Amino acid sequence: MVEQLSDIDKAYIAGLLDGEGSLMIMRQLPTSRKSGNVSTQYLMRVSMTNTDEGIIRWLHSTCGGLLTKPSKSRGPNDKPVWHWRITSKAALDLVHDLRPFLRIKATQAWLMLEAAAQFTQRAGGYGKVPVEELALREGYALAMQHLNARGI
Repeated sequence: MVEQLSDIDKAYIAGLLDGEGSLMIMRQLPTSRKSGNVSTQYLMRVSMTNTDEGIIRWLHSTCGGLLTKPSKSRGPNDKPVWHWRITSKAALDLVHDLRPFLRIKATQAWLMLEAAAQFTQRAGGYGKVPVEELALREGYALAMQHLNARGI
């Protein structure tokens, strides 16, 4: 995280994420055998998309992560859409700090932190992750996908 967040900032960011953000356990398939990455990777990600450039830039400067410039508008009346995301340990640290303030996404926050605590083989090392560990990770990813499904 870029700076220590006040409780007011934590509550504000939690409200933004409750309404406009996403908490995800992302599945990333192996890129190639040449790279040595032979197992599916599971990444923790927090993201938000918004047409308000200022709020996305503030999240980026306050929390770090990646800021993506606007995607092309689909129509003449569409505003540019800005994207912000934070992954891995930085995402987990942010979710840990925001958890007491989240309401709508409190269950997703709990699941993300629980999944990270249960994963026995830490990310960053390449090689083959045991089948049991992959099954555990896939179960958490599917549970998060279910929580994030529209209408639930």
